[in-house]
Amino acid sequence: MQLLNQIARLSPECQEAICNKLERIELPKKSLYIKEGLISRYICFIVSGMVRSYDLTDGKEYTNYINCEGDIFYVVQSFDKQRPSTQYIMAVEDTLIYRMSYEDITDIYAQFPEFLAHKAAITQKYYEITDAIAVSLRKKKPEDMYAYLMEHRPAVMLRIPGKYIASYMGVCLRTYNKIKKNYCSRKH
Repeated sequence: MQLLNQIARLSPECQEAICNKLERIELPKKSLYIKEGLISRYICFIVSGMVRSYDLTDGKEYTNYINCEGDIFYVVQSFDKQRPSTQYIMAVEDTLIYRMSYEDITDIYAQFPEFLAHKAAITQKYYEITDAIAVSLRKKKPEDMYAYLMEHRPAVMLRIPGKYIASYMGVCLRTYNKIKKNYCSRKH
């Protein structure tokens, strides 16, 4: 509830309705939460751990985003339209989430219009993240992108395997390791 109340204050009745619909799930490290072709039926709130979203192109993984404690995750297009996902979501670490189904969220929107502010805030956050990624990939050199990630998401950068960050940055692991080494040598 703390995460949701940070977005906008919820009435006690709305909070109770949400709590009654939340399901606690533990995702073991490296487990797939959703696969391409399945429908994303839940929105998830991360209590602890980390997940990454990726897609496969010609057998190669491309990381789309990385989420950790305090973040919300779901496959936006699949969840919103209730159609098959084009992405995978995998637990990078043992991860504890609370999730709520599409049907339950829809019911809560109908019962408590105040909760629609959360939908708008979550949607806006995802569009901002997507836009920032697109701009970064288009305008920033990989070295600048690494520096940006170290500045804005240092906890994630220290916890996630380099191969996932490399794929997120659009470079091979060897190039990523050179960038990381150069960055670290400049910081010392």
